[in-house]
Amino acid sequence: MILDKQNLFENGLAASGLTVATTPSTDVIDFGVDRDIMANEPVELFIQIGAALLSATGTLEWTFQTSADNSTYYTVLRSPATMPQADLTAGMILANLRTTLRSPTQRRQGLGVRYARLQWIVGTAVFTAGTLTAGLVLDVQDWRAYANNYTVS
Repeated sequence: MILDKQNLFENGLAASGLTVATTPSTDVIDFGVDRDIMANEPVELFIQIGAALLSATGTLEWTFQTSADNSTYYTVLRSPATMPQADLTAGMILANLRTTLRSPTQRRQGLGVRYARLQWIVGTAVFTAGTLTAGLVLDVQDWRAYANNYTVS
């Protein structure tokens, strides 16, 4: 997996900067013009924790959103659950998902996509430490080493 700075929503975001509220990502990806760029082609959404997120009782959710005009955003994908602080450990991959750029509403209304962003939803209490990296990638890091099914004698 190759991370391209132009396709990152966050690059080591300090979670302590997020308030108990809904906060848009630091960066918005601008695809250049309002058009059907990869309208029905899947992209890979990648979200990973760098340093563990610390909080007394904080929770985290996220949504992936796209827009034609950078003001009206439609949610394409959201986190499957509210994640408590205890689950937000260093190196954890929060999202490693294939998705399209347009929401069902955008497809029905024939709206193009020019902008994409993440939205962070922090609940209960703020985070005192931790970092997040997120963006769109060509393919995700999903290689795993498995035990050999043979022995050498």
